[in-house]
Amino acid sequence: MQILCILPAGAPGHADRRLTDIGFGLLNYFLMTRKPALARYRAMAASPAFNAPLPYVPHLPRNRARRSAPRPALP
Repeated sequence: MQILCILPAGAPGHADRRLTDIGFGLLNYFLMTRKPALARYRAMAASPAFNAPLPYVPHLPRNRARRSAPRPALP
């Protein structure tokens, strides 16, 4: 299976360092990312697809684009 990362700016996105490295002091037990999830995140962050995401450009659906056109004035 091929995984693609697609982000608005086409730049890698990263998790908040408090969740992955720094921690929350006494609240770590409740708020810190669990070790298995953190290992999966680190593997994903090391992948080529994650470090070179594709940019995307949002498109309006066709019917929405038509509705945004100015309506003709009534006589």
